[in-house]
Amino acid sequence: MELVTVRDGSRTVYVEKNLIKQVVIHPQIQQVPGALAHICGIMLYERNPVVFCRLGDSGSCTCGFILGLGDGTMIGLTGELGVEETGEPGEMAEVMPGIWEKKCDTIE
Repeated sequence: MELVTVRDGSRTVYVEKNLIKQVVIHPQIQQVPGALAHICGIMLYERNPVVFCRLGDSGSCTCGFILGLGDGTMIGLTGELGVEETGEPGEMAEVMPGIWEKKCDTIE
C-alpha cells in the first residue's frame, strides 16, 4: 500500500496516497465552538464542508489533507507533509479510515 507520512507534533501517521484529494498549505479552518479536542474545525472544499481532525499534539496547522473515502464522504487531517512510503497491512494498525500507524512490537 502506498502511504504518505503526516507528522503532527510527536505523532506520525500514514495516509493512503490514493485517498488524498487535496493538500492545502495553511488551510483556512473555522473553529467549531464546543467541538471535541481532536476536532480542529471545518473548511469548505468544492462547496462541501469537511471536518478536520488533529491526531497529534502540535497545535499548529501547517497542512491540511483532504481525504475522499469510499462511501463518498470526506475528512480532513492536519499535520506536516512527510515522505512517501510503502507499508504492509500486517505491519500497520488503522487509526481512522485510510489513516494508519505502524504497529510496535512489545517485549514482555
